[in-house]
Amino acid sequence: AADLGGHRVHHFKQSGELIITVGLFGDGPGQLKAPIGIAVLHRNGTVFISEFGNGRISEFNQSEGAFVKALSTPGGASPWGICLSPDETTLAIACYNYDCIKLVSVDDSVAPRTIGSERGSGDGQLKLPFDVRFTPDGEHVVVADFGNKRVQWFDLDGSFVRKMPLGDIPCAVAIDAAGNIVVTTGKHVKVFSPVGTLLHDRLGALELGDAAVGGLDIDPASGTI
Repeated sequence: AADLGGHRVHHFKQSGELIITVGLFGDGPGQLKAPIGIAVLHRNGTVFISEFGNGRISEFNQSEGAFVKALSTPGGASPWGICLSPDETTLAIACYNYDCIKLVSVDDSVAPRTIGSERGSGDGQLKLPFDVRFTPDGEHVVVADFGNKRVQWFDLDGSFVRKMPLGDIPCAVAIDAAGNIVVTTGKHVKVFSPVGTLLHDRLGALELGDAAVGGLDIDPASGTI
């Protein structure tokens, strides 16, 4: 759980028991400022944390909470939502104030790539992207285009694929194993098919309020949001 105002990240058991807390306020190595996005590399327990306040991605060891390093993310300032590719080789970063998505190799073996580097409302342009997810096949990224009130799909080379107007601000996005798109808007959780057909307009009849700004994820084992 990213504690943005407390400048920490907490790791809990599903029962609610606190396991460990990572971070102290600051801009030094291992310190955090406005953490918002979390991605976990399951094969070795590495945790990546996007720090909006420090404009960087910090890497920690999950079991001990020890700081490892800050990732090299040139041009990746103002990071918000982040996610790992299905093969866990690439980290996608929604750069909120820079109107782009950065694709960064977790081992620095591939040069960073940029998707949507121009602010605007045209196809393939972004305005204040809040969140990003890879499709289950790893061939596309889906972006919560907050400022344009829509969701957009891109190829990994940055080519525009399609868009899905929402008429409301998308704050977070997640994708289940079947490719269905789950989006939190200003108040509700909406579910769309892989091609953008609305399946649920108000999932669980939830009224989220400010909670919609937080992250969203799906448990791959149970399908629980």
